[in-house]
Amino acid sequence: MKRRLDGLGASTSTKATKKRSWKEDDTRDGNGSGSKISKADLSDSDAEKDVRRAAAAEGASNVSPNEKYAGPNPVVWMEISVAGKSRGKVFFELFRDTYAEAAELFRHLCTGEFKGTELHKIVVRKFAEGGDIELPASAQDVAEKAARRVGDFPKMLHAKAGLLSCMPPGPNGWSRMVFQVSLCPAPELDGVQRVFGQLVSGTDADSPLLHALHWVSAAGNAAGIPRDTVLIEDCGVCDPATAERITGEPQLPEPPFPPPESQEERYARTGMVYASLLDTMSPSNMADLLELTDDLSDYLSYTAKKAKQEGGGGGTRMYRSAEIEAELHELQEVLKEAEHKAGEVTGFENKLGRSVKEQQIRIKELSEILNRVF
Repeated sequence: MKRRLDGLGASTSTKATKKRSWKEDDTRDGNGSGSKISKADLSDSDAEKDVRRAAAAEGASNVSPNEKYAGPNPVVWMEISVAGKSRGKVFFELFRDTYAEAAELFRHLCTGEFKGTELHKIVVRKFAEGGDIELPASAQDVAEKAARRVGDFPKMLHAKAGLLSCMPPGPNGWSRMVFQVSLCPAPELDGVQRVFGQLVSGTDADSPLLHALHWVSAAGNAAGIPRDTVLIEDCGVCDPATAERITGEPQLPEPPFPPPESQEERYARTGMVYASLLDTMSPSNMADLLELTDDLSDYLSYTAKKAKQEGGGGGTRMYRSAEIEAELHELQEVLKEAEHKAGEVTGFENKLGRSVKEQQIRIKELSEILNRVF
C-alpha cells in the first residue's frame, strides 16, 4: 500500500473540483463570509424557489398517497481506491421516498460528477466524508424539482453503520453537497444532518475481499486527516433490474405502490453489510485482511516514532501513547482470531499462518517500545 505519511493531500484526478485542503484551518461558512443572507439579498430566482417551497409545504396535507410516491428508490455505486489501489465497489440505496431532494441530487452526481473526487475527511471507525465540489446547474435543477414533491415522512436516525447523510441545504438551496458515510452509529448527528441512503450488498456480495469501507476507515485517524489518498475512481447508477436484485424491493413505476416502510424494516432488510474486522473475518478473506493489518502495524510504528520525535508535555505524551496502545490492542485481538482461522483452513505453518505470527511479534515489540518511551 503506497504510503501517505508525508502529508500527500492532492487528488490524482484531472477533474476540476474545489476541495478543502485538510492542511488548512478553514473556518468559513457555506457562503464564505459567515454573514447571514436576508430575503432582500436574494435574487428573483432564489425568492421564487422559497415561494414554491412554502406553497408546497402548505399543500402537503392535501397530497394523495400516490402523489407522495417519488418513485422506486435508486441504487448507485462507487468504486473506491486507497493509495492508488482499487478496493472494490460500494453500493447505496437512496431514500427517494423520505428525502427526495438529497437522494436525487446524489443520484445525479453519481452519473459522473463524483468521479475522481476524494473522500477528504476520514475519522477511523466513525465516518468518511466526501463530495466537497461545486455543483453544476444541472444538479441544482434536479434538487429543485425533487424538493417540490413534499411527503410527510419521518426522518431516519443515525442508528447504524453504512448510512449516507448530509446537512440540509442553505437559504439559497444547494451550492455543494458534502456527504458522510457512517462507520458506526452516530446519534449525535440526529437533528443536525439528515439520512438519505444506506449501504447495501452489491453484485459481488460473495467476494472473498474485505469490504472497501474497511480500507477507507483504516486510511483515517482520530483527527480526520487521511494518511492515504482515498478516491472515488468511478461511479454510476444501477439499472432497475439490478437495483431490485440488490435491495429486494420492487422497482414499481406506477400504482399500486408499496406501503411506507418503518425505519426498523428499512434498516433490517440490508443485513450487516459493514461490520468490525472481527465480525467480517472469514477463511476466504484472510489474505486481504492480513494485508490490511500489516499496513496498519506499519502505520502505528510510524506514528509511535513520530510521537517520540515530536515530544510534548506529559499529558500529550500520555494521550498519544494511550491512543496507539488502543489501536495495538485491537490489532492483537484481530490477529489472535486470524491465527485460528488461518490454521483451520491450511495449517498453522502455511504462508498466511506465518504472516500472522510475524505481525504478532511486531505488535508485541512495538508495545514494549511504547512502554519504555512513554
